[in-house]
Amino acid sequence: MFRTRPVIAILSLGLCLLVETVAVTAGDLVQALSGAPRYQLSPPKEETDRFGRNVLVIDYRKTQSGPGSVGLRARSSRGPVTVSAFIPSFQETGTLRLQNLFGRRDSIGDVEFYLTQPLRISPSKSLDMLVSNRVRVGNPGSLPAPRAITAEEKRQSKSFQDILANDDARKPSKSYPVSVKPEAGMVFVPNTAMVKKGVELSACYNDQWHPVRVLSENPDGTINISWDTFGSGFRYAMSRGEVTIQQSLLATLDKHPASKYPVVQPNWAAEDSAQRSPSTTASSPASVADKRLKRYRVSIPVPPDSQTIPNDATLKPGTRLQACYASKWNPITFLAHASDGTLTVRWDDYGPAFDCRMVREELIIKRSELREQMGTGSGAEMRLFTDVTGRFQVQARVVSSDAASVTLLTEAGKEVKLPLTKLSEKDQQYLREWNAAENPFQ
Repeated sequence: MFRTRPVIAILSLGLCLLVETVAVTAGDLVQALSGAPRYQLSPPKEETDRFGRNVLVIDYRKTQSGPGSVGLRARSSRGPVTVSAFIPSFQETGTLRLQNLFGRRDSIGDVEFYLTQPLRISPSKSLDMLVSNRVRVGNPGSLPAPRAITAEEKRQSKSFQDILANDDARKPSKSYPVSVKPEAGMVFVPNTAMVKKGVELSACYNDQWHPVRVLSENPDGTINISWDTFGSGFRYAMSRGEVTIQQSLLATLDKHPASKYPVVQPNWAAEDSAQRSPSTTASSPASVADKRLKRYRVSIPVPPDSQTIPNDATLKPGTRLQACYASKWNPITFLAHASDGTLTVRWDDYGPAFDCRMVREELIIKRSELREQMGTGSGAEMRLFTDVTGRFQVQARVVSSDAASVTLLTEAGKEVKLPLTKLSEKDQQYLREWNAAENPFQ
């Protein structure tokens, strides 16, 4: 009862990591090349956190050195399970703590976990190399073993790696919009600056500035950048409007003619947000209907005064919401309802360029705001329901109830219908009183 398909979040790595966000198409699981790192995973252990939620603990230990970060993956008999954690190459041992996001006492389910390292074979495609043993929770069934990498895939990978290794070759294009103010003394690289190999710059990721260095310039004015802190795979062609340089260093550099490259346009989301008028925060449905779907997993507790968006909630344009990113709740403005049930929203701190569609269970709204918009009938009390065994609990409100059954809407936005006899005696008494209450407006 109250079980859902696992969606798992990393609670704690004890690390600050740069997660690779390149839009690549992951292939099936393949055997690792000889030079890849290897890890040993411990059998998973289930613990309970201070909120009463099940947490899965997996220890890891590097058994063979190799370059590059690795990532945790999971799958069940139904297919991949959403989970995201990356271990940098310098981390020899550690612990991963995983939590099922839906339900307070749900089991993680029947899942197999393992570590992989991406083998990039083109700018848009990678393979997942298995670099650890596979450990299980429950019985996910018979899952396919990793296949061998084909000769053609090895050839494509070598060709792509040669591009990354050749500092003068144009790297895959990548955009990291600037979301925080440039550091003191730093300016965006102007179109006239001739930046040669080795010049130190800074680039923004996850609301922080990171050191990067120049590999070469491209004919269109973009700069081939190396994020050396995160491994040789992090080499991209980036816009001058997304990297900064010490202003004092500019005077020492040779100059390009002003007409050689386009004038730099800083891709500064925070600046765009600060300049927007409140009257422009809402857009018409026609202007936002084609926005792409983006997923931002909830990895922190929902504030007590808020909840996820119910499936039956119809919101007004301009409604204030929040979404989880970088382990904090970020302000969101609702723009329009999409035909598939998702919500088109704007990330207030990042500007219109980040407008997207999001699923309801990854957005939260203050309960007071929801009651005001949906009316008293839909603003029923959110309370903790317990099953008759006392083992399972869920935060939910009553959608409808009769003498034999009840339909609950969980705080994750999922409707659950079940017989009253499945609930604790306390909850059954609450529902009997709820059913007997007279509506003075009918």
